Amino acid sequence: MVADIDKNTEYFKKAKKDWDYFGEVLRGEKQKLIEQISGLQNKTNEFEEQLKTEKAKSWWKKLKETIQGRFYLSMSDLPPKN
Repeated sequence: MVADIDKNTEYFKKAKKDWDYFGEVLRGEKQKLIEQISGLQNKTNEFEEQLKTEKAKSWWKKLKETIQGRFYLSMSDLPPKN
């Protein structure tokens, strides 16, 4: 192999070309994975925002029902109008 490198034979040229191609493919796959991870992170952030919104809506609805229930109860405690 050392002799091939020194002489820059066809075998070495082909091996180098194959190695460079492998590096390009590897970089491409790495980039695809980075893009997929980024997309998943964005989707996770969207779901977290939706969850926060739904929790806030649920909390507000419960608060509203509690206030309405208390108001109804307090109105029923009032003496009847004459």
